[in-house]
Amino acid sequence: MAKVKKGSSEDPSIKTRIQSRWARFISYLKHKMNEKFAKTEQESSADKSARITANATKMDGDLHSHFGDYQSGDDLHLEKST
Repeated sequence: MAKVKKGSSEDPSIKTRIQSRWARFISYLKHKMNEKFAKTEQESSADKSARITANATKMDGDLHSHFGDYQSGDDLHLEKST
């Protein structure tokens, strides 16, 4: 049996630790998703509509901050700077 250096990619203990980190990370994500799902499942219809409206308003505000007050019917006039 060949000796394996500590820290090399062939070291089985490193593979085990990496796999366990991924497993913990995935279980953490699943836990957070389940918490969020349970929270939104129990909310009333008024709360749900308020949340949806707030998210839509936030997105609309983000668009205005990027594009200013540009409306789809406005013409863009670009001036050539000298």
